[in-house]
Amino acid sequence: MENRKRMTVVLSLTLIFIVAFTFQAQAGQTYKLGLSLAITGPTSDAGDPYSKGVEDYFNYVNDMKLLGDDKIDCTIRDDQYKTDITKRNFEDFLDQGIVFYLNYSTGSTLALKKDFDEEKMPTIPASFHAGNLVDSSYIFLPIASYSAQAIGLAEYVVNNHKGSTPKVAMFIHPSAFGRGPVSDVEKAVAAGLDMEIVEVVEHGKDLDNTAMLKRLNSKGVQYVISQTIQSPVATMLKDASRLGMVAKTFGEPPPTLSPRSPVQVRTPSWPWPRSTGVMIRLPTPIITPMALWWPRLLPKSFDAPRPGA
Repeated sequence: MENRKRMTVVLSLTLIFIVAFTFQAQAGQTYKLGLSLAITGPTSDAGDPYSKGVEDYFNYVNDMKLLGDDKIDCTIRDDQYKTDITKRNFEDFLDQGIVFYLNYSTGSTLALKKDFDEEKMPTIPASFHAGNLVDSSYIFLPIASYSAQAIGLAEYVVNNHKGSTPKVAMFIHPSAFGRGPVSDVEKAVAAGLDMEIVEVVEHGKDLDNTAMLKRLNSKGVQYVISQTIQSPVATMLKDASRLGMVAKTFGEPPPTLSPRSPVQVRTPSWPWPRSTGVMIRLPTPIITPMALWWPRLLPKSFDAPRPGA
C-alpha cells in the first residue's frame, strides 16, 4: 500500500513536470534587445525616425510570428547623442539581460568598443564608420561603410566626368560620423584615384549656404560629396535652387526590397540615384549629397519625403 502511494506521488510529479515543460515550450522564448540613440539632440532628425522604424519592425515581427512562438522585446532609450548617457543605457540593458545590442553614433560606438568585447555582446550600430570594426570582434556592419560609400561616389564621379581631373569638395558633419570617410577618400586619391579634393567643409547650424556655394564655385569645384544628415543637405539644396542652380538628378535607383520583406518602400516620385545620394547639376559645380535618409519603416507601402519637404 505504501509503495503504491509513493508510486502515485512520483507519477503525479512526473506528469506535472511534463505538463509544465510542454507549456513552456509552446509559450516560446522572449529575446531581450536594447537600443540607445539620439531621439533628441544632434542628429535626432535621423535618430527619431530610426527609433520608430525599429519599434515598428519588431512589433511586426512579433505580430506576424516571424519567429514562431518566440518574441523580441527591444527597449529603446534616448541618449541625446551623448556618449556618457549611451554608456549608462548600455549598462542598464546588460542588467536587463539583453542578448543583442543596437547602438547609434560613431563616437559612442568607438568609445564603447572594448565594453562590447568584454561583455561579448553582439552589436550593430546605426553608424557605418569603417573604424568601428578595427580591433573589435563583436561589432557588425549590415551594409557598406561610410568610407566605401564615399569612395564609391568618388569613383562614380571620376568614371563619368568629362574633361580634365574633376575638382571635388566634401561637405561633412562636424563629428566623427562626418569626418570618418574623409581620410579614406584622401587615401584613395593618393593611391591614384584621378580626383582633386579642393576643400573639406564642416558645416555648422547655418541656415544659409549661399556664401559657401559661391566660394566653392569661385574655386572651380565641380562636385560636392556630402557625409551628413538630412537637414544640412536639404538647406544646401534650397539655397542652390534659390540661386538659380537648377537641379538634375541622375544615377541608379536603390535596390528593390525582397518580396518577402515586411517593409515595402516605394521609390518616391523624384529619382533616387545610387548610394542614397542625389546629384544636382549647377551652372558650374555639381553637388552630390550623400546624406542618410531614414524614412520611418512601416509594414506597408508609403512615399518617403522629398528633401526639404
